Amino acid sequence: MKGLYYDYIPEWYGAVGAQIVRKMLINSIMPYVSLATTILIPYVKRMLDSKDPFKTKKTSMAAFKALWSGGDYFIHFKYS
Repeated sequence: MKGLYYDYIPEWYGAVGAQIVRKMLINSIMPYVSLATTILIPYVKRMLDSKDPFKTKKTSMAAFKALWSGGDYFIHFKYS
């Protein structure tokens, strides 16, 4: 293992340690970001369509169902 730093010296903490901490922070918030986007994006799309599901801007039943029915529920993962 050859690298620029042979041991934990003060320069290592400034260069490598800062990158490790940055990656740890990003990895700690990404599950919440993905959860928020899976919840918020469909909600915003529904609100842009109409606040009332009985008055919609969709012109076909398939587009209406795709917007208002939600995502697929994979039951074989829940009850195997």
